[in-house]
Amino acid sequence: MPLKTYIISEQTEVINTFIAYIENFQFLRLVGFNKDGIVAIKEIVDFGVELLFIDTELAKNDAFSISKIIDGSIIKIFLGPDYSISSTAFQNGASGFLLKKVSFSEFLRYINPLTNALAKRQNVYSLQEPYIYISVGIKGKFIKLNLKKIFYIESNNNSIVINMENESHSVYFRLKGIMEYLPKDTFIRIHKSFIVIHNKIDYIDGNIIKLVNKTILVLGASYKKDFFNRIQNNLIKNGTDLI
Repeated sequence: MPLKTYIISEQTEVINTFIAYIENFQFLRLVGFNKDGIVAIKEIVDFGVELLFIDTELAKNDAFSISKIIDGSIIKIFLGPDYSISSTAFQNGASGFLLKKVSFSEFLRYINPLTNALAKRQNVYSLQEPYIYISVGIKGKFIKLNLKKIFYIESNNNSIVINMENESHSVYFRLKGIMEYLPKDTFIRIHKSFIVIHNKIDYIDGNIIKLVNKTILVLGASYKKDFFNRIQNNLIKNGTDLI
């Protein structure tokens, strides 16, 4: 079940922009929007809203006063013309802050790390269909990747290559940075140049990791301890249960 999402803004352009962005995420469902903060309060309760985008520039109502009235369990992301008001937003219960004229790529960069936390908060996160969006270098074009279909990610100078079941995608991004967008319980860095997903590992032989698609990767010395700590609970050692 997606998170019920609501928008409060007096500007039609802001409302339309965020509606378009929200529609790109299957774990978010827009249930309403309103230009009047007071009317919005009732709708937020009636609709059972869980995620709220609220404009800080409301002429009719004070956004921060409205925020204090709204249930504290609701995730509130304030929208502003610049970052000068962000500290005030966080002092008034904001879970996040975005510019009103945020681009989709910036919205994507902000929302993607929240996907796991937001969904787990409602216990709806599932490994059946986890995904990320990537920019492919063409303005306005993004590709949705199912994380379950990734075999491994490798570093290539200042970019990374995401190797999937039947295709690969090159993204101008650093390997360390991409880890912030991946579920920590399924992806693990095994080398300064490689990240793998656990369920694609076939076997481990010393410092060699073979994937189910026959790819051979090296387990780096500085990553070995952390790797074996991560798999410890699923590791059956020969002879430990002999009678």
